[in-house]
Amino acid sequence: MRKVRAFLLIMVLLLGLLLVTMGLGLLGSRVNQYRSTTQAVLAAEARQLARAGLEDARTKLNRDIRFPPTAGAGQTSFSYSEDYRDCNNNPRGGYQVELDYRYTAPPHSVLAISSTGLVGPRANPSASHTYRIYLDLLVGSPTYFQVIRWEDLGTP
Repeated sequence: MRKVRAFLLIMVLLLGLLLVTMGLGLLGSRVNQYRSTTQAVLAAEARQLARAGLEDARTKLNRDIRFPPTAGAGQTSFSYSEDYRDCNNNPRGGYQVELDYRYTAPPHSVLAISSTGLVGPRANPSASHTYRIYLDLLVGSPTYFQVIRWEDLGTP
């Protein structure tokens, strides 16, 4: 009878050890899943910040006659950046916008606008994403001042 109890006790201990090992393995795999989910959320936030930068530039072009400032001799682009804060006024990231004037003159008549959304500090962002659009500047064109091309440049 003692041998049977000892055998059962050893079997229960081995089964418990097996279950603990399997549980630790499952928890270890969950860490990577949580990490990748967090990174996916940060990447989505960076994409939306980049889109916000594009819309900000388009809105400024539509509403402010002095935007962008007059380019100096040899200047082919203008860039600016804005920060984004959450509802508790904590810094979350921002976007950097660049307007490229190289092709604004005929025959091209196109303005290129690039926007990079950044999540986290600018020096070392947790995630970033860049979009570029091209606006038609040909007066009289049916697509005047509309987006004629959209590029997803991904993570720089």
